[in-house]
Amino acid sequence: MAATTKPRKTREVSMKQFRRVLANGAIAQEGGLACIDTATGALRAGGVATTLKPVGIFIDIGETAVTGDGTTTFVKVRLFKEVIAFWFVNDTGTAVTDAKFASPVYVLDDQTVTGASAGASIAGRCWGVDATKGVLVEPAINAGL
Repeated sequence: MAATTKPRKTREVSMKQFRRVLANGAIAQEGGLACIDTATGALRAGGVATTLKPVGIFIDIGETAVTGDGTTTFVKVRLFKEVIAFWFVNDTGTAVTDAKFASPVYVLDDQTVTGASAGASIAGRCWGVDATKGVLVEPAINAGL
């Protein structure tokens, strides 16, 4: 995408919780620590691994644990902190994919983010990828990146 040549509408998104597919074989319990596996973008419960990023607590699960299938088992997470994010255009060359969920994405130009880190500044943390809306980015200054 080319840099902007005229004003563009920028939508702010405020999130205190989110819903996401639970990783295949992962078990979520009400009140348990919810983590994003930065290697895959998958949601899973806290455990011993160097790639887990704690983001919140599992909610609305009830008394029985839920086991993920990686495709259709959605669970809700209450975030540790409110996330303020903005939609940006996704790069057509090195597009940001769902596997980058909760991981850094990079500046391509003033309206586009990319998955390519080489020579690029960090734009922020990815909180969603949509074919129409683009990439939902929590700015680096707010994400502690």
